[in-house]
Amino acid sequence: MSQQAAPSVVTDEVTMNAFHKFLTLALAQAKAERLLDEETLASAEADIMVAGPALCLYFAALRSNTTPPSIPLPPSVLPPGAPPTFLSAETVPRTFKAFFFIWSALTPAIQTLTPEQSHDLARLICGHEPISQSASRHEQLRRMALDMRAVAIEISQRRTFQERYQSDLQAALDHGRPPSDGRRTPSPLRATFVPPPGYEAEKPLPASPTSPRSRPVTPTSPMRITNPDLPGFGRRISASAPPTSPPTPTRITSPNRLNAALPSTPPRTEYGHRRNQSSQYLELPSGRPERPTVTVQSSSSSPGRRSPSPAVPAQLNSAIETIRETLYAELAEVIAKTKELQTLLASDPPRAYFASVGLAILEFSLNALTPDGGVRAVLGAELKLEDVPREYQPLMREVQAIARRSRQLEEEDTTKAIELLTAGEDTLPEPRMDRLRKMLIKGVARGWEELQRDQDVSGSDTEVMAGAAFESQVRRSARGSDQGAVRARSRDRSPEGTVLQLANRINALALTMTRLPAFRERQAQVFKVLAGVRA
Repeated sequence: MSQQAAPSVVTDEVTMNAFHKFLTLALAQAKAERLLDEETLASAEADIMVAGPALCLYFAALRSNTTPPSIPLPPSVLPPGAPPTFLSAETVPRTFKAFFFIWSALTPAIQTLTPEQSHDLARLICGHEPISQSASRHEQLRRMALDMRAVAIEISQRRTFQERYQSDLQAALDHGRPPSDGRRTPSPLRATFVPPPGYEAEKPLPASPTSPRSRPVTPTSPMRITNPDLPGFGRRISASAPPTSPPTPTRITSPNRLNAALPSTPPRTEYGHRRNQSSQYLELPSGRPERPTVTVQSSSSSPGRRSPSPAVPAQLNSAIETIRETLYAELAEVIAKTKELQTLLASDPPRAYFASVGLAILEFSLNALTPDGGVRAVLGAELKLEDVPREYQPLMREVQAIARRSRQLEEEDTTKAIELLTAGEDTLPEPRMDRLRKMLIKGVARGWEELQRDQDVSGSDTEVMAGAAFESQVRRSARGSDQGAVRARSRDRSPEGTVLQLANRINALALTMTRLPAFRERQAQVFKVLAGVRA
């Protein structure tokens, strides 16, 4: 008997083309299901970068009808005359193996959900609260949404994704428009998404255009979107959703204001900084960079009174610029003291950049915030929350929330360590803050490595998850012989997925900040730092 040849590995290009085709229809279906409104699709908000890819993974899980899970590729992305092809554990290219294995581990659980639970999961992916009465399943759904959003965050960091996402959003906006003269009428709204600055280029991208205003979303009956090129795509998920209560998207603030240009500033050089401004915050001399001296108010000050804050330096005459320079000072120190980042700079600059920004946000939240929510800025300046422009205050509140949660984890871990030592334990668990920092550097693969820790699975190769052992585990789970072993395995050290949840919040905030004009205009200077460290 002749042995059947192993299927060929799909190329990166075919995989990406298929993903963007699925993504366009996933966004269109989310619009039809009233999970995303047109204003959100047209906006430049960072969360749409996360919700879109996560929805694509979700709908792909609903479509999969094989064991183990696989995805039928659209014929239009395959070479002419190519046979039907599936993206599977055997055919997925190495670049996307980690993402595929996470998706395939989640798929069996997603397919067992009731229509109401399925709709709740889609709502959670889009940042809405669940509306079903199955409160006992809400925590499981939240963890599924966390995992898919974690994968989506990493997908959104890929430059190839960023360069095509604007056209995906516009295609979703135009989808389903009534025809006129035999041709589909394009949406009056235009997708304003602009990719963050490139990682090799030194020229900052221009500020994104102002998002147009759209009409309020009118509740309509759920639509079934079908496409002969995508088998089984039209599965409807909101059969039980109340037609009279469309979800209200929650967003940080209006994209018009958040992405508006800052007030005019003195002339800048080609790198975006003022000609008289010292580059000490970002230039990395040999050895460890010196931190600016920070003046901290003594805790012995009279209650209810505080010393006057030092004046914000003249060269940093806007509050957001002060925050930016303080964050970038943290960024410089993070890069200088983290060897893993310096190694990553040579192999994967985009990953290194986002990892650096995520770590800088974490250190900024722990080191630069005052007890009352202000900022201890560079050169001893102190900035109060009310000094920050109103449209940027939600970002500062998110940093404060990250700081509170991080300190809570530190305190809980310290208490647990004391209890274990008192009980005579010799081995202490890895602190969750250490795990968080590793997850920010290594990415979502680190989070799923945590789920396999009790099986002694090595996670040294994060690109392919935990290697053959993890791959075998996923296949067993998908076949049902180890039903739910991956999806339902308790996080012994993080029972509610708190580390992954906090990593998601930090990464989402990093995506938001790096796309703001105030940060984009200094982006080229950051790239110089990265190049200098690598050299």
